[in-house]
Amino acid sequence: MKKITFTLYISLLSICGIAQEHDNTWLFGYSSNPTDLSFGGTVIDFKENLPTMYYQYREMNFDAMNTSISDAEGNLLFYTNGIYIADSTHQQMENGDGLNPGEYTDDHAEYGLIQVQGAIALPVPTILGNMYYLIHKAKAYPTSTLGLHSTHLYYSLVNPTLNNGLGEAIEKNQIVIQDTLEVGKITAAKHANGRDWWLLIFEYDSANYYRVLLTPDGVEVIGKEEYDIPLFMEGLGQAAFSPDGSKFVRLNGINIELGNFLDVYDFDRCTGLLSNHQRLNYIDGAWLVGVAISPNSRFLYVASYDYLYQFDLWADDIFATKDTVAIYDGFEVVFPSQLTLPTHFSFMQLAPDGKIYSATSGAVNYLHVINKPNEKGDACEVLQHSVELPTYNLFSMPNFPNYRLGPLDGSVCDNLGINNVPLADFRYELDTIENMSVDFRDLSSYEPATWSWDFGDTNTSQDTCPVHVYDAEGIYEVCLTVSNEYGEDTRCRTVEVEDMTTATEATELEANILVYPNPTSIDLTLQFPKVLQEKTEWFLYNELGQVVRELHLSIGFQKHTISLAGLAKGIYFYTMKNKKGIIKSGRVVKT
Repeated sequence: MKKITFTLYISLLSICGIAQEHDNTWLFGYSSNPTDLSFGGTVIDFKENLPTMYYQYREMNFDAMNTSISDAEGNLLFYTNGIYIADSTHQQMENGDGLNPGEYTDDHAEYGLIQVQGAIALPVPTILGNMYYLIHKAKAYPTSTLGLHSTHLYYSLVNPTLNNGLGEAIEKNQIVIQDTLEVGKITAAKHANGRDWWLLIFEYDSANYYRVLLTPDGVEVIGKEEYDIPLFMEGLGQAAFSPDGSKFVRLNGINIELGNFLDVYDFDRCTGLLSNHQRLNYIDGAWLVGVAISPNSRFLYVASYDYLYQFDLWADDIFATKDTVAIYDGFEVVFPSQLTLPTHFSFMQLAPDGKIYSATSGAVNYLHVINKPNEKGDACEVLQHSVELPTYNLFSMPNFPNYRLGPLDGSVCDNLGINNVPLADFRYELDTIENMSVDFRDLSSYEPATWSWDFGDTNTSQDTCPVHVYDAEGIYEVCLTVSNEYGEDTRCRTVEVEDMTTATEATELEANILVYPNPTSIDLTLQFPKVLQEKTEWFLYNELGQVVRELHLSIGFQKHTISLAGLAKGIYFYTMKNKKGIIKSGRVVKT
């Protein structure tokens, strides 16, 4: 078996009890320029209770290949589109150029590789100095006998402490596997020892796969497994491990004649082997498909262009539980040029806030979201095009594993002395109809067994995800304590509860919403006094009462810039409203 090693000092500290917010920063967007701010970078930062979204000028463009990593506290370290590595200041990292050498890479240098899940960033297991692997694939053009395929699996090694804290790629394009491999679909799961990482790398057009293990000593190919399952041809899609590492899912979208192939396996975190294969071949006209699994590892979601399906992975017959939880509603984005692009479902990713986000089928500025993915059927709450990004996105979706998975207690591989000491975390959302009601969502990791909530008003709960109704407005410190046989942990957040139905508060909200500059010649900025707690719509009308611009602002927004390019000079009128009605109106002068 092939083993690639490097010499570093080893720390034996337990990984449990550390925040592990490596997936905190999500990056999207392309074509940054100083004149049209509807193009460029978008950031979604999951550090706070509600994710914050904002525009960011950056040089790197993202196509399908998109991965980044933050430190354990959630601060961005580096990212890549498959062409080069950028540091936290958005400049090319020292020695970060020249990834994935080859003709295909050269031809896609401007926008990045078109390879879904073509790279993933992983902390080097328990290495002193916080080193990081970047695992990535090269892509090659079709030949007379092959379609688009990959030729190499590489690793690059990044030390983020070098170069005055901006990092350096100290090793680059180190060959792990040289073979004819499937395109993309790189994902990872923690070994049962709670420290190392497994990757499963499939051959092109095949069910055969390599088991790759990342350890403190390096990258090792443990074996190549021959799996006698016919696969008609490789297709566009995604792969995913369940958050608990017990299942592995691989989805290939082929074409409207052969349909799509959804393969589900049991995964052994000790050996890295797959077993108990189940396959669903379905035809629904989809060509763009993606997968993600709920935080509790029960529900598999399949994005299939016009449809979003849910499957119960805990059922004996998984595919008999197929439930269509959403059908594309026909929403399109209209550009100033009158070009229209649809927002079908495509690639998905589980986020640190416990929700699943789905990219769309075109270069638009919207994401779909599954609001409660742990719930069965329609209760999962699929909200189509409910997340509006500040800039357009080439349907890319960042690629992350579950960084917060500990050892498999009691297994033969649980031999490093790492315990699942629970780590408390939660998010909350205010009810947009019953203002005094707060929905709390447990996001604790490392296998808590008990939950104890203190809502800050003398009331408590032992439920996992309680809903609490406050009697009075105010600012409350809410604390969640989780525990198991190895220990306990507490996380507190400040929750502000206010009744937004009162006329006084509505007036104050209106007064504190800024719409500027006014007059303006190019852009108009909307700024709220704090992040939105409910969806808000904004419409701009010309003097004939026709809508010339509209925005659908989702929860978490605070500031947004709208381009008025293409509108004639003159007076325009706007209204802003939420479920309670119009919250602000006024006029804008375009000069």
